[in-house]
Amino acid sequence: MTLSVGSWPGADFNNAYVGRFCESLETTGISVVSILDPFRAISKEIDVLHMHWPEKVFWGVGRWKSALGALTVLIGLIVLKIKGVKIVWTVHNLEPHDSGNKFMWFWRPYIWGVTLLIDGFVTLCPSTVQIARDRFANLALKPGVFLWHPDYKVPEYSVRKRAEWRKKFGIGIADKVFLFIGQIRPYKGVKELIECFAKVQDTSRRLLIAGSIYNEQLKTKLQRYAAVDSRIILHLQYLSEDELAITALAADVIVLPFRKSFHSGSIIYALSAGRPVITPSSPFSNDLLAHVGEDWLDVYAGPFSPKSFGVAEMPNREKPDLKFLSITESGAKAKIFYLSLCT
Repeated sequence: MTLSVGSWPGADFNNAYVGRFCESLETTGISVVSILDPFRAISKEIDVLHMHWPEKVFWGVGRWKSALGALTVLIGLIVLKIKGVKIVWTVHNLEPHDSGNKFMWFWRPYIWGVTLLIDGFVTLCPSTVQIARDRFANLALKPGVFLWHPDYKVPEYSVRKRAEWRKKFGIGIADKVFLFIGQIRPYKGVKELIECFAKVQDTSRRLLIAGSIYNEQLKTKLQRYAAVDSRIILHLQYLSEDELAITALAADVIVLPFRKSFHSGSIIYALSAGRPVITPSSPFSNDLLAHVGEDWLDVYAGPFSPKSFGVAEMPNREKPDLKFLSITESGAKAKIFYLSLCT
């Protein structure tokens, strides 16, 4: 059976994960169609609609546009079901990030309707399938499967480029650089990370915070810490694909002290770049740890400790073995899952 799968959003969306996901399906011969939203998918000839972030309808719009967007999505899903299209949701998060109480009044009935209408769901590691079922009552009896979060294609850079990058920020070759990379948001624990680093006495340690930030209150707090500790370096701007890669590769250790996390593309990116990661214990990080080992993933329980800045070392191997994240394997597994829903 030839399958046509609509991806909402599609490969043209500015997100590396979605691109890798669509690529994984294409390795199996699946025809992938980029979908702008479920309502506009009604006119498409697809067998499956695969959704990634249903909360996308709430991004960057006000309350009433959010409500209208949610209603439009639900109508689109209902019509697609009537047409016989199977609907699959990748549960990236248990709830939208940094969501306030007012927003949750919209989210709860909306996601209840979405989970009622879907035919199956996906998570990104083995341990989170049951967690998703426990969180969303409508998933309890629906088919679910995990497809490992795919690895990323990280460009290689020479030792000279690494040295140039460090010089740009006043970092010596012998200094050990701990890096937080990615969009800076309150739930990611960056404020706590800086507070811990401020307690470290070693003058050869550096902490670089690199990525875009839109929370002005948090930005001001980070700048205050950096103003009194020259070891703390802020690079608060959007990073292009090349900038992201050279920043990761020029660091020694990547620190991701999320307050809460269900899955994390940042961990996968760091490992794909061949950089060890310090991050809290979670079902996702623990599943990864079982594959890559303690040399590459330092998983801690409880609050982040300044001790982590003293013990982390680069592994002897150039990169971790990430074959288990192969897009070929995940694409084949996704196709089997789609076929099970369509027959």
